[in-house]
Amino acid sequence: MSEANHTSIRRAVGRAFTTSELLEYEAFIDETAETLVKVFRREETLDVSHWFQCFSTEVVNRVAFTDQLGFLEKGSDIDGIMAAAMKRFDHWNTWAALPNLEYLLIKSPLARWRSKDDSSLAKVSRHKLASRNRAEFPHGTSADLLQKLLAGQSKHADRVTDNEVLGVVMSIISAGADTTASTFVAIFYFLMRHPPVLAMLRAEIDNALRDGTLSDPPRWKQVYQLPYLEAVIKETMRYWPPFAFGLDRVIPEGGALIAGTMLPAGVEVGAQVGTVHRDYTVYGDDADIFRPERWTEASEAQRALMDRSFLAFSTGYHARQ
Repeated sequence: MSEANHTSIRRAVGRAFTTSELLEYEAFIDETAETLVKVFRREETLDVSHWFQCFSTEVVNRVAFTDQLGFLEKGSDIDGIMAAAMKRFDHWNTWAALPNLEYLLIKSPLARWRSKDDSSLAKVSRHKLASRNRAEFPHGTSADLLQKLLAGQSKHADRVTDNEVLGVVMSIISAGADTTASTFVAIFYFLMRHPPVLAMLRAEIDNALRDGTLSDPPRWKQVYQLPYLEAVIKETMRYWPPFAFGLDRVIPEGGALIAGTMLPAGVEVGAQVGTVHRDYTVYGDDADIFRPERWTEASEAQRALMDRSFLAFSTGYHARQ
């Protein structure tokens, strides 16, 4: 997708991704999290990576379409949706470094004519889109992501097609489910490997619960005020980014000097997130180790530099909320 087209779509439907709009989904997340906690309280050995995948897939599907599909209740994939979402994410990881070959083999008009995405995820998304176009959203319920995207599309019908709405929804389900699950797994792993970090995090949460600044279930605005929890999350995503491919950008008019080499306008370049996140000049001489305290101990200027260099949610026009 061209930068101009991406910008046009983002302007048309971007309101659906503002913090105030996303907070409307808190109830969905709370209900699903409560089910996950019940699973974890069972006195049995379980694969947390699988259950986090079930949780994140359930959440993003509820946010996208409202429906509760039951991944956690069943404990396994439903209609191949999880597999389809993971396959889509694997595709991005595989082809990110080969955009020209990807276009020739997969995205060109001829390639698109010969193949159609018939995955379970695509079928469900197309069905939901078609049914929404024929009916109003159920009265008395909060609009889900698809409905908000359609509302944005209706105001900019000349900019955004049904296929583009479909693409946005499918990308959010694929990327949101996989990156969320992998980040949860990484957080659990690092907490188990670093008992002092786990102890400090528990103390912060317990103190917040005792003094009433944190409710049960917690609200996003309350969680946002827990500095060590934020440090653990950011350090996890710094040390173990949720995706491996580079962030591609096209050099603008006038060219750009990168690593001592002057590159002309129009050249596509990319930055590998893991490499940026291990930059000693930004994150310190110990950037190769997991240490959440770097975020709480940094000076104001250093913290600002670290935040600017933090690419786990991408940056610029392609940044995710």
